[in-house]
Amino acid sequence: MNRSPDPTRAELEAEERLIAAERLPDDHELAADWALGRELRGLDVPPLPPGLRSRVMNATHHRQRPAWWLGLAAAVMLGLAVVLIIEPFDPPGESTTVAEAELHDLQLALASLELGARRAGSAARSELSRSLFNTRIDLDELPYASQIGRWVQPHTSNDHQPPTQESQP
Repeated sequence: MNRSPDPTRAELEAEERLIAAERLPDDHELAADWALGRELRGLDVPPLPPGLRSRVMNATHHRQRPAWWLGLAAAVMLGLAVVLIIEPFDPPGESTTVAEAELHDLQLALASLELGARRAGSAARSELSRSLFNTRIDLDELPYASQIGRWVQPHTSNDHQPPTQESQP
């Protein structure tokens, strides 16, 4: 077991001691946390409505990612390692000239790589766009909606709008 001092471990242990404490701590901030924790544990939590619960569960369900991406990354790293290891052992060769056909083949290979990279980027973008979406939750369905409604009102601001043509030089 690692015996090095870990500040997060010490913080977790202090938090666990605070939760398990039976009496009010002497520190004012810790006493406020302790009292809030006791108050929250005393609240009766109503269950979520079935429709909202199923929407939340469907929105947070994560698919298993395919393993071939990991295999592809490992193959690229292995190829790079092999090239870096073998390269110093190659004797310096003569100056070579590149034939027109070889240059054409190289351009074709680079174009194929670019097309593959674009397709991979498009596939990654479509995969990520399915998991990164804004979930809309109706506040009326939530328990204690009237109490939290004033804190989560939509906020509109003109700070993040793009500049108009008149304001650009």
